[in-house]
Amino acid sequence: LSPALPPVVYGSKPADGGHLILDTVEERDRALSDPYARPYVRQYLGARELIQGIGRWCLWMVDLEASAYRQSKFLQERVHAVKSFREASPKAATRELAATPHLFAEVRRIDGNFVCIPRHFSSRRKYATVGYFEQAAVSGDANFVASDPDGFVFALISSRLFMAWQRAVGGEIKSDLRFSNTVVWNNLALPAMNEGQRAAIVQCGKTVLNARSLYPEATLADLYDPDNEFIYPELTKAHKALDVAVERAYGLEPGCPENEIVAHLFHLYSAAIAKG
Repeated sequence: LSPALPPVVYGSKPADGGHLILDTVEERDRALSDPYARPYVRQYLGARELIQGIGRWCLWMVDLEASAYRQSKFLQERVHAVKSFREASPKAATRELAATPHLFAEVRRIDGNFVCIPRHFSSRRKYATVGYFEQAAVSGDANFVASDPDGFVFALISSRLFMAWQRAVGGEIKSDLRFSNTVVWNNLALPAMNEGQRAAIVQCGKTVLNARSLYPEATLADLYDPDNEFIYPELTKAHKALDVAVERAYGLEPGCPENEIVAHLFHLYSAAIAKG
């Protein structure tokens, strides 16, 4: 609906039998100790890893050099195991992927910084537990991803306004909210903004990230637990400033009730649809 917003897609899908994923520090360290495998080790983000801060890694070999592969027993072991797993699959499509056993089954590579959005997140939280990462990280398909060079998308999804829209139109699974790149994201109307309004939102998003960094031991689950909000005052302050910037850019009175936000968003949606 809003061409100024980038498309949001699923993260990369391994379909590897677990052989491209490094689940433990020991597995990661074994890969890093191999000088030929080391360049292909990346941080791996599932939804639990993103929200709960669990450390996992993967082998990301989209730029695999033949010489490195020939000299790395570690890479050979892992790739051969993926090949065997895929060849044994009852699914023809998976068996075909055995021809490229060094790659994830679905590769969605984003150049530059990206926002990472879990498919599901708790309805108890005031804000979505989204992350902002550099290219070196790899997101699995338990998350959605979008290119976000300046952090505008991160800031928008981190706002109270976005959560109001998510609650109004998104699905649910048990007590969790279900993000959708079609129903939720593709239908989110973005008003015309001047450069100053957009820059203010981007800057407020950066302030949120800076506030998070003040609490390095806290996970996103910790930071956004509504029962513990008071122990992260700088983050609370940063989000309030972000909400003001976003709501002003949308032509709303900052701090207005959520039902007014939703009504305004539906008005923008209807106007955009009417224009075709």
